[in-house]
Amino acid sequence: MPDLFEEGDVLQYEAYDPFADLMSRVELTVGVTELPVGDAWWVQDERAILLDSRLDDVQRRCMSAHMAAHLDLDHCPIPAADLGRLRAREHEAQHLAASRLVPVDQLLQVVDRVGTRFEDIALALRVTPATLRVRLRTFPSGDRRRWVDANQQIECLPHRVPALRCSLTASLFTAETAEVPALSA
Repeated sequence: MPDLFEEGDVLQYEAYDPFADLMSRVELTVGVTELPVGDAWWVQDERAILLDSRLDDVQRRCMSAHMAAHLDLDHCPIPAADLGRLRAREHEAQHLAASRLVPVDQLLQVVDRVGTRFEDIALALRVTPATLRVRLRTFPSGDRRRWVDANQQIECLPHRVPALRCSLTASLFTAETAEVPALSA
């Protein structure tokens, strides 16, 4: 597979930098630490995003985008018992994060360059398989039309991919004791 990040490469696969997005928000504290549960936490009372230190660069990139999406969608903590609302919010955040990380123009360029094998596309775009899967399944109608017109068929689209997990909590005490459903990026 060609090196997509060589100097002088005209394609910009990382136009959206979610970690820089989070760090630019002056009202927000962003930290990387070993979390006892989950892969990322939004602690509302502290205005803090905590990312698990065991995430690799791609996972951290996708989880940062996912947490930024929660913030931009004004999501706040809701009771874990309200599973329907939790799932709806996670799907909203997944969709927004995936659309930011995988613009259709970049996706089409990557497919032209590396082919239609799912794993190669995710690797080239520096996104998790779960993020790419969400993006491929949630194109808005205009982007879907462009994808269909380009006659692209992804090879080996996995039925299920492992998900990262996040928690939106009011306080650190709540986050440390909460069970985190595997519903996110």
